[in-house]
Parts: sequence; structure tokens; C-alpha cells
Amino acid sequence: MEAGTSDDIRRDIMGWLKRAKPRPPFCDACASELRGSRTSGEDTRTSFAGPVLVRRMPSYQVLSLPGFCGLYIVDAVEAEVPEFIAQFRKLPSGKGKGIWDTARVRGNHGRESVLQAIEAAKRDVDPNVCTAARKLERSVRSE
Repeated sequence: MEAGTSDDIRRDIMGWLKRAKPRPPFCDACASELRGSRTSGEDTRTSFAGPVLVRRMPSYQVLSLPGFCGLYIVDAVEAEVPEFIAQFRKLPSGKGKGIWDTARVRGNHGRESVLQAIEAAKRDVDPNVCTAARKLERSVRSE
């Protein structure tokens, strides 16, 4: 389910989100990655909140659906899932649209802790998270 894989995956996920289709099965690579993330020994936790893959890092969280990535610095990431899904549903469909991203800071976080979380996110393994972190940094610094 790597972001941007195919329109078929996006269609299946959208069908599931709209309750028109059963949940699509994970491919072997995705299932293996999920199993590995649970035993990697890193300070990372991966789980699902409905159809959304949630990756919890020490100072930020990442929400993922095919072709859509969200960087969150929040107190309760599960509370962000319904809005993340609503944003996903509004994305334009079709080929060649690339990867979409969003970012949000909510909760009781000081400016310095937010900037530290953004710095960590700029070094994330997912380049889409890095892009979202740079956008969020511009926003936070301009405030």
C-alpha cells in the first residue's frame, strides 16, 4: 500500500471507506512491513485507526492512506482520523495526481517542542513526511 501505487488500490480503499466494498487485503510486502514494525525495537508503534495506518514516533505521528500522508503533532492522534479521512475523500481522483500531504499542530505544545518535532519529521524515512514537515515548518515560523 505504498502511497501512489495505483488507482486500483485507491479505488478499493475509497470503496471500503464508503462502505461499498469489503476491506481490501494487504499485499505480502505491506503485511511483512507491518509485522516487522512491531518487532523492530525502534521507538515506533504502528497500528490502524479504521482504514488509516497510524505510525507513532516519539515526537510526532503519521497518518497514511494510499496517496495521502498526514504529519501530526497532536495530543490525541485518533481524534484527527475522521478529519483526515474527510480530507482524503475530497482529493481529486485520477492518474498522475501524485502524493498529497497535510500537516497539523494541535494541543498543548510549546513553539520549541513543535520545532523539535518538525526537525525530527524532516529526517523521517518517508519522503512525503519530510515534505509535509518542511511545509509545516514554514507555517510555524511565519506565525
